[in-house]
Amino acid sequence: MEKSYSKNIPTLYDKDIKCLYPIIDGECSFICHYPNFLDEQEKQVLQKWLENKDYKEGKSISGKEIPRLQLWYQLENKYFKYRYDRWSSQKYDDILENIQMKVNNKTNKLIEEYCPFITKPKINSCLVNKYRNGNDSIKPHRDTPDSFGEREILFLGKLI
Repeated sequence: MEKSYSKNIPTLYDKDIKCLYPIIDGECSFICHYPNFLDEQEKQVLQKWLENKDYKEGKSISGKEIPRLQLWYQLENKYFKYRYDRWSSQKYDDILENIQMKVNNKTNKLIEEYCPFITKPKINSCLVNKYRNGNDSIKPHRDTPDSFGEREILFLGKLI
């Protein structure tokens, strides 16, 4: 394992995995790029699962169409934020639970090994955005603490 320091941000390299844990305004974050996190079989199962979902369209507070499709999952069936249909929780199933458990376990293992002073997260929800074409997008934005809490934990993944 090689450690390098750039601009006082510790960086860890392990194979193709790159983890950063910058301290910004006295708060420590854990950022990790983990290529090929899912094996080929897991990717195929997830791809098929995603293709067979009934995604929800929606409008913003101003009434403008949201340029992407979405699905929201929350273990306690809570709304993500506002009481719009697209924010009502879908029921978890084995596929999502297994992937979520793998993400949570691997993340906690990396944190324990490289950044043990950070509280280990426990994932309780999942937002799936489906971008249909080059016109679908999400604008730069900032979610409120009402959406994720004061110390939000985000895991981002993509399938191409």
